[in-house]
Amino acid sequence: MQHNILITGGAGFIGSRLIISLLKAEPACRIWVLDNLHPQVHGLNAKPPIFSDAIEFVQGDVADKSIMSSIVASAQPKLVYHLAAETGTGQSYDEVSRYCEVNVTGRAPQI
Repeated sequence: MQHNILITGGAGFIGSRLIISLLKAEPACRIWVLDNLHPQVHGLNAKPPIFSDAIEFVQGDVADKSIMSSIVASAQPKLVYHLAAETGTGQSYDEVSRYCEVNVTGRAPQI
C-alpha cells in the first residue's frame, strides 16, 4: 500500500535523514518535500537536494498559502512532518510573528 507523505523543511539535516528512514521502512511511499532552501541554512545559491524518484521537491515557503494549498492538493498526504523552521535566536526576537507563523502554525489550516 502506497502512502503519501509531506515533509516541510525536508531538505534540512533532520528532514533528509527522515526521508532515508522512511524510504527504508516504506519503499512504496511517495514523499513530497517543501523547503525554501534559506541561505542561512543551505548557503548561497543552494540547489535542491537530489533525492530518489519517489521524492517530489518543491521550493517554497511554508507560510505561503498558495504553495501550501497546491502541494497539499497534489500530494494528498496521509501524513505530514512539519520540520520547516526559522532559525537564529537573535532574529526571533525581532521577527516574533514570522517565527511563530513558520515554526508553530506552518499553515496547518491548509492541511
